[in-house]
Amino acid sequence: MSAVTIRHALAGTLIEDPAAIEAYADAHEHVWPEVVEAGRSVGVLSTSIYRRDRQLLMVLVVTSEFEWLQYSSVLGASERVRSWQQLVDQYLVAAEGAVDGTRWVPMTEVCHIV
Repeated sequence: MSAVTIRHALAGTLIEDPAAIEAYADAHEHVWPEVVEAGRSVGVLSTSIYRRDRQLLMVLVVTSEFEWLQYSSVLGASERVRSWQQLVDQYLVAAEGAVDGTRWVPMTEVCHIV
């Protein structure tokens, strides 16, 4: 029997600067291992980010035990992960509807065909 997985989608927006957009993509060519390990430790199985112009779509595939508060806590506990977040956050604007300058907002699944 296979483990239950859940997908979460989040929307983000890059700043209006071609050099920043390129720098954001370049940074993600080599995501720091500590970032990957932090996510894995709380049930993140995979993360994908898609881009169209300035719009971003992040898709997290997580285990059924995944909890957002635990994820945030683990990410915030590591100085190296906080450094990564600062690096990439400089290229993002606060998303419409985001609270407290949050760069990513959750999206609602409209359809899933298997």
